[in-house]
Amino acid sequence: MSDMRFVLLGREAPFTLSVLECLDGRFAPEALVLAGYGPPAPPADAGFPLLPLERPDRGVGVAALAENNGLPVHWFGTDAQGAAWPGAGGVPFAPDLIVLACFPYILSPGWLRIPRLGVLNVHPSLLPDFRGGDPVSAQRALGWSATGVTVHWATEDVDAGPILARCALPVDWTRADGVIHRTLGWAGGRLLRASLPTLGAIGGRSGRSGPACRGAAAWPWARSQDGARRLSRRLGSRDPSGTHAGCWSRTE
Repeated sequence: MSDMRFVLLGREAPFTLSVLECLDGRFAPEALVLAGYGPPAPPADAGFPLLPLERPDRGVGVAALAENNGLPVHWFGTDAQGAAWPGAGGVPFAPDLIVLACFPYILSPGWLRIPRLGVLNVHPSLLPDFRGGDPVSAQRALGWSATGVTVHWATEDVDAGPILARCALPVDWTRADGVIHRTLGWAGGRLLRASLPTLGAIGGRSGRSGPACRGAAAWPWARSQDGARRLSRRLGSRDPSGTHAGCWSRTE
């Protein structure tokens, strides 16, 4: 583990903050990449394909925690047209491992090939249930009891790679969103920290193993079109702006 170098990709969000708080000492990443709402004018020598951002974000202290611990912070965002995540050229590091924690972009195949060992994702659900974006809101809307966090290998298919570790935990859905994300983030950070020492023996991508997420329903409750409509109404009622991401269901 002491010879393995990894980079954490996340954003200014409670889940990322909790994961980062668990990664200190010999388990600390060598750099942090935060997506969205970073400084409007990154330094010219950043050596990273960064773009100016449209709106400010107060943040929750992720960048401040990293900087206080001497951890380099790189910012990445999208332009007004939502430019796609760029290729891997210009990345100022060559890690053995990349770890994602609430990172809002889907990595391109080029990015997935950067680290020698691969890319790990810390996901706030018990995969294969609730794959995709914003799984916490979906679980809250349903009062889902079997929740937890999963550490899995990222692949080109979203949240479908081999599972490295999972941890179930009870969640009080009456608590605020930020509290729930913090709780799940701490559980995910501890699970990741416990998993990292085992990766040194992998030696490369061919050594990765674990049960695949592929094949199970991303939305396990959606057995009918009525189930999808009920969740969509619940999510919509929590977003007066009408901009909340929708949901879909495939029935057979």
